[in-house]
Amino acid sequence: MNLKGVIFDYGGVLCFYPPDNEVQDFADATGLAKDTFLENYWKLRHPYERGDLTKQDYWADFTRRVGREYTPEQIDDFVQRDVNFWLHTDDRMLTWARELKKSGMRIAMLSNMPRELGEHMKVVFPWLVEFDHVTLSYEVRSAKPEAAIYWDAVNGLGLRPHEAVFLDDRSENIAGAEGIGLNAALFESAEAFSRSLRESGGLFGLRAGPVTVE
Repeated sequence: MNLKGVIFDYGGVLCFYPPDNEVQDFADATGLAKDTFLENYWKLRHPYERGDLTKQDYWADFTRRVGREYTPEQIDDFVQRDVNFWLHTDDRMLTWARELKKSGMRIAMLSNMPRELGEHMKVVFPWLVEFDHVTLSYEVRSAKPEAAIYWDAVNGLGLRPHEAVFLDDRSENIAGAEGIGLNAALFESAEAFSRSLRESGGLFGLRAGPVTVE
């Protein structure tokens, strides 16, 4: 296989999920049990990340569903906490992405995320410009697993779908990628992915993954 590009999901691939203590602190700030908070946090996430809802729309709906009242200052705090949730990058994966690029591979990041997170990342993460293309859901008004968001990444790299592999931590997003002809692999962790490459002798033309310590 003549693999020419790797497309990385962000949350769960290039960055870790928020640690339990941050989730608990956020739930405490809303006055909700953690399970109730998470259920409602994810409820309208897709249209929010797609750009169909503003941050005001998203948190107003959250407020209605949980039957609470929050001040504008509290809502501003929730927005910032939400951004901070997704800033725990995995340096091993970023290093590997750079190594792939140095080897001649084209690299892209494709992610569902709300505008507030994406615009913050552009300011605080200078490494974003190292990617040959970045596809953010709120900018293209499409979110995984919809076909349009994958096409934006593939076209942005100047490749055909079969020339790239997409890494994501959710099976429904893998299925969406495969639906347009992309190669795709379910990503559980840097350790598991590196181990699978070693044990299989390669995947879609990838021979080595990120350097990890197990």
